[in-house]
Amino acid sequence: MDLRTLQLALDKKGAQSLYLIYGEEIFLVDEALKAIKARVLVEGAKDFNYDSFYAPETGSGQVRDAVEMLPVMTPQRLVIYRNVDSLKEEAWKNLLPVIENPVDSCCLVLVASKVDKRKKIFKTIFDKGTLVELKKPFENQVPVWIEYIAAMNGVEFTSEAVAVLQQLVGTNLSEIQNEIQKIRSS
Repeated sequence: MDLRTLQLALDKKGAQSLYLIYGEEIFLVDEALKAIKARVLVEGAKDFNYDSFYAPETGSGQVRDAVEMLPVMTPQRLVIYRNVDSLKEEAWKNLLPVIENPVDSCCLVLVASKVDKRKKIFKTIFDKGTLVELKKPFENQVPVWIEYIAAMNGVEFTSEAVAVLQQLVGTNLSEIQNEIQKIRSS
């Protein structure tokens, strides 16, 4: 599943109980998380139903406790656990119960830059959850992303301006977004 497929699935079916989002393009990861947040979190109850953690700073036991907590005034909680590719085997053992049997009242989102698909834990996540692989766009796909990011920021470019921006900034979508935001604010 890619970003657009995720967005369509969220609109059609709502949020699932378990996601693994991985990729090195930070902009795409942030967009995927934004889409899930918009679908799961209800305004006014966000403070009670949202937790975000970073591995290895936060132990997997604390994350598991947050996943098992009941939501307040909404059908689902949202728990995001970033940098899970840095977790050791023991930490995964703490999370295994909520991965093998995802909690319906929680949307657990595991975020990594890379995953080893040969490891047993990732095979279990693939079986029980939704995998979202966010690949860096090819160079010929970047102009479409520039137009998308520009539209999100209320900026419109000619095709020549898109080509110049791509030539100057390159293919990193986060950097492209930063430059477009600079253009918007000037």
